Amino acid sequence: MVLEIQIERSDYIPFFRLSETILGDRLPKLTDEEIMSFLSNANWIAFPMPGEKTKEEIENRPFPHIDLNIQGTTVRIGLRCNTVKSVDRLRNVLESYHSSEKAAILEAMKNLDDDFQTIVYAKIKEHNWSERGKHESKFQIQSNRIDEASIKQMFDTAGKIREEGSSRMRDEHKPHNPVTPVIEIAFVTIPKNDEQLFRAKLTQMERIFETCLKLKTLGFIRSEARRKSKAKLGNREVSFGCPKCGTEYSKEEARSKKFCDVDGMKIHAIFING
Repeated sequence: MVLEIQIERSDYIPFFRLSETILGDRLPKLTDEEIMSFLSNANWIAFPMPGEKTKEEIENRPFPHIDLNIQGTTVRIGLRCNTVKSVDRLRNVLESYHSSEKAAILEAMKNLDDDFQTIVYAKIKEHNWSERGKHESKFQIQSNRIDEASIKQMFDTAGKIREEGSSRMRDEHKPHNPVTPVIEIAFVTIPKNDEQLFRAKLTQMERIFETCLKLKTLGFIRSEARRKSKAKLGNREVSFGCPKCGTEYSKEEARSKKFCDVDGMKIHAIFING
């Protein structure tokens, strides 16, 4: 006969307090009652960031979140991309849009101990967007063994899950997406009563979390590139002249004449980097 261990919801409070000593100002200062308000009906907690007031804000965050689940005599800690936007941000960095951030994340992951795992799930919600999702593992690797090949496989898997959801929305005329990808960047399960081990595992995870908070969307990257390009253009000096004979003209002359007086060639603007 297996003895079922009863989990009290208040058991999460000491773990949150312990996490405060590691994550510092990445966690808001909460009362015990406020901590309990972030505990889900499924008996797990996603850690809020300063300014977040509800569970829904965390679940829809465009960045990864740290979550914690007490399971009998063990506790599970994970760093999870729960939304399409958070998956896309991770994809931006790991598919080489940010070489320095990519290096930082991969170094932190390679420094994780062998207990950590990385998983891609298909989160399934058959009936409506607010139901409790069922998670099916589609790809798994030991976190510190991740490399270019496994990164590609990870996001190929996430892409296939997204395609499945889009196809089902279209073909089944569903008002919500029934299948979406979730990436658990790293998670580990440890004994519940080992405070020192909890500290060590969360400290390892915190290094990845810190880098993930700095990730940018692809749209932001492109807009930043356009802004820098415009700034560069704005810093250039411009002159006007004939591309054939080299005769120079003022801006006003170039506008009024349009063509060179000497050989009839169209007057061009010539940019000089400032």
